[in-house]
Amino acid sequence: ADDKYGKDFLAVAVEHKVPFSLKDAEPYNVSDKSVRFVWKSDLFTVPLPGEFNLKNVLAALVLTEAMGIPRETIKKALEHMHPIAGRAERVEKGQPYTVVVDYAHTPDSLKALFEAYQGDRKLIAVMGSTGGGRDTWKRAEMGKVADEYCDFVILTDEDPYDEDPQKIINEIAQGFTKQTPHVIRDRTKAIYEALKEAEEGDAVLITGKGTDPYIMRANGEKEKWSDRKITEGQLKNLGYH
Repeated sequence: ADDKYGKDFLAVAVEHKVPFSLKDAEPYNVSDKSVRFVWKSDLFTVPLPGEFNLKNVLAALVLTEAMGIPRETIKKALEHMHPIAGRAERVEKGQPYTVVVDYAHTPDSLKALFEAYQGDRKLIAVMGSTGGGRDTWKRAEMGKVADEYCDFVILTDEDPYDEDPQKIINEIAQGFTKQTPHVIRDRTKAIYEALKEAEEGDAVLITGKGTDPYIMRANGEKEKWSDRKITEGQLKNLGYH
């Protein structure tokens, strides 16, 4: 109900409508590890980070209640959520800073992720954009979001397909006005340099791939890939086990 298009969806002639709003969760608190809120006099603590996950939780909550699932069951399920692979997924190898792998690949999803981890810390981002002529409009917009929220940004290959990878990076870079992003086409090296740049308390956010198992390149070539495994390997190279 908070979305500017919400009223259009709610105007659709269907039998049951279950809108949800952040107002329903007040008072609430969000952090980079959990959301805590009150809903119909019950206190919920859900181990998923950021305001964007609070919205996801509310969507699940109102839907399941509308389906007749008891609130005690809903509360127990939400409060025992496991981390979701590739969605604000933490990588922990004993390093003194936060490392997160996330699927964010649009301006809105990047903004939501960066907001979840901003604060009195340096934000370091590794990002790219899909090639093959897909959604070219969003490239400069994603750069603009990263320029606003992050202190150190590395642009790298994501899924170039048959498009010139450097062209994709150049188009993302057009969104930057406050800083000049670093360019490291090799995604492994980009992740390594981002981790190397981080200091105690900082946050490294590696976006765009999530759990995608390949980097898609020209002529249908697939490079086997895992952001999480690569990140774990580079943390090991930096001495964290």
